[in-house]
Amino acid sequence: MLDTEFDDFAGMLDAVCGLLSRGTYTPNPTNTALWFRSLIAHDLAVIRAAFDAHVKDPQRGKFIPTPADVIAQIDALSADGRPGAEEAWAMVPQNETETVVWTKEMAEAYGVAAPLLNAGDRVAARMAFKEAYGRAMTLAKAAGRPPVWLICLGSDWEQRKRALAAAAEAGRISPELAYESCPALPAPESVTALLPAPNPPKRASARQQLQALVDSKRGTPLKPLAWAHDLKAREEAGEALTMDQRRAWRDALVWVPTGPRQEFSAGIAIPLDALPPGMRADITRERSEQGARSQA
Repeated sequence: MLDTEFDDFAGMLDAVCGLLSRGTYTPNPTNTALWFRSLIAHDLAVIRAAFDAHVKDPQRGKFIPTPADVIAQIDALSADGRPGAEEAWAMVPQNETETVVWTKEMAEAYGVAAPLLNAGDRVAARMAFKEAYGRAMTLAKAAGRPPVWLICLGSDWEQRKRALAAAAEAGRISPELAYESCPALPAPESVTALLPAPNPPKRASARQQLQALVDSKRGTPLKPLAWAHDLKAREEAGEALTMDQRRAWRDALVWVPTGPRQEFSAGIAIPLDALPPGMRADITRERSEQGARSQA
C-alpha cells in the first residue's frame, strides 16, 4: 500500500470490525496505524479481497480479524494451483528464444517487469514482477477465476520441446496442445488413433516411389536412411508434417520385428530412432496391434 491510501484502509478496517463486533467496535488511531504497518507490503485491492474472504469464512468470520487473519486469507487466496511469486519469476523467459507456458497473471506481471529487464535491472524487474503478480493472482482467486495456462513460443526448438513436454507432464496443458504447438514431440494416442489403417497395395506403390527418389543435389538415388534423417530433422525443426506425409511414411516403410534394428521390406533398413517422433508412435502402435493379433 501507499501512504496516501491510509484513509481508505482505515475506512475498510473500521467497516469490517464494526460489522463483526455488532457495533461495539471503537476505532483507535494507534491500532489502525499498527494494522497499516503490518499490511503495508500488500496491495490495497488484495487486502480488500482478503477482508471480504475473512467476512465470508465460516469459522474466522465470526470474530474481529487480526493482521495475522488477513495475511492468512491472502496466503489462502494465492494457493489455487498457480505458482508462487518466486516460482513464477523463475519460469519467465530470459529472452525471445525461450518458450514458456505461463498463466495470464504471469504474462501480465511480465509486461510490467519487461522494461526493467530490457534496461538490465534484474533486481528491480524481479521486485516489480512479484508485486504485480501477487496482486493479479490474489484478485483472480478472489473473483473465482481458475488458472488459465497459455503458451508463448520461442525460437529455440529444443528448448520448446522440453518446455511443452514438461507442461504437458505437469497437467498444465493437454498433450494434444503440446503436440500441435511442437510436432517434434511424440504424438499422443488421441492423434495416432485418427490415422488410417495400413493399406498393403498402397504400401507397395509407396515403397517403389521411395526407392525411385533422387537426391536433387547429387542426382543419385536417395538412400532411405538419409531420407529418414532429413524428414526427422525437418519435423524436429518445427515443420508440421501433413497427414499425407505421415501416411506416406507408414505406407512406404513396412515394419518387421527382427531385432534391435527395425527392418523394412524391399531391402530398406532404417533404425527406429531415425524416424520422426510421430512416425515412431505409429510404428509402436502397429507393433502392439500385430502382437495382439498373433496371440489371438
